[in-house]
Amino acid sequence: MAAASFQASPLDRPTFVQKIRDVFGRSLMFREAQISDPLPSPDGGVSVEVRFGCAPALFRIAAPSPEKAYAVLYELASSMVQAEESRRLGPSRTGE
Repeated sequence: MAAASFQASPLDRPTFVQKIRDVFGRSLMFREAQISDPLPSPDGGVSVEVRFGCAPALFRIAAPSPEKAYAVLYELASSMVQAEESRRLGPSRTGE
């Protein structure tokens, strides 16, 4: 659901990337992650990669447009960071 609303907003590329970096900034693991510019795909779409330094891409998001790729990456980043935060807090603090 969040990806749909994020995709529909008229944000420019730097704003998309900054919002994703803000999410990654909450993570101990992903704080230093680098987000690539959209790369053209053979099928006419684009892909966005996340990596650390010169290492191979940790993962790649493929989508029909840069906006959709960033929306999916935002949703993925939010879910991953939320899971990391839940693990750090443990069941006693999350109410589970």
